[in-house]
Amino acid sequence: MITHKFDFSDEEVLAYYISFLKSLSLKLNDKTLQFFYNEIDNDFPLYTEAIKFFNHPESMVRTAVRNLVLNVYKGISLSLSLSLSLSLCANT
Repeated sequence: MITHKFDFSDEEVLAYYISFLKSLSLKLNDKTLQFFYNEIDNDFPLYTEAIKFFNHPESMVRTAVRNLVLNVYKGISLSLSLSLSLSLCANT
């Protein structure tokens, strides 16, 4: 559903889509991150689809996308730090 090609010329559809993506980004943590990563394409659709709207003329859309990007980075950071700490513990 994240990569579906909606008609974003309809402002209401765009608002719902961005709100949906932002809500998903708020659910990111070390356990849920795996559900948003496409290993086959080596892609993170939640991020790549949202970033398309980074410079959108509507300020609400830009703000939501920037918030989403920060949530994604936070989720990736938490996941990487957990992976690193687990690997360090395993090596000692």
